[in-house]
Amino acid sequence: MSPRPAVRVCECIVPRVGPFKEYRLVSLLYVVYLVAMVYAWLIVARAVMSWFRLRPGGLPARLSRVVSRLTEPYLRLFRRAIPAARIGSVGIDLSAMVGLIVLFIAIDMLVRL
Repeated sequence: MSPRPAVRVCECIVPRVGPFKEYRLVSLLYVVYLVAMVYAWLIVARAVMSWFRLRPGGLPARLSRVVSRLTEPYLRLFRRAIPAARIGSVGIDLSAMVGLIVLFIAIDMLVRL
């Protein structure tokens, strides 16, 4: 008896179980993958926006506030565990970098499902 054919979508291999079940699973994995990638880009945007002085009340400042509200709960987990790196009198927050690394590891594990 030959094995069931598999569907390869989004680099995820899902065995055929029924006409719609594998598509729902693959679709769900793909949506989770897209949300995680968008969230990763929001973390990058937050880090880049922190390098500039933003005029209060301007569009970039409002966008920065929205991005900060979206990413702060996730980054706060790492900020509590990892203290700011000190270089002289300046502290560098590494939570965004560590958060991105953990998020990319989770995305990689998701893709390998």
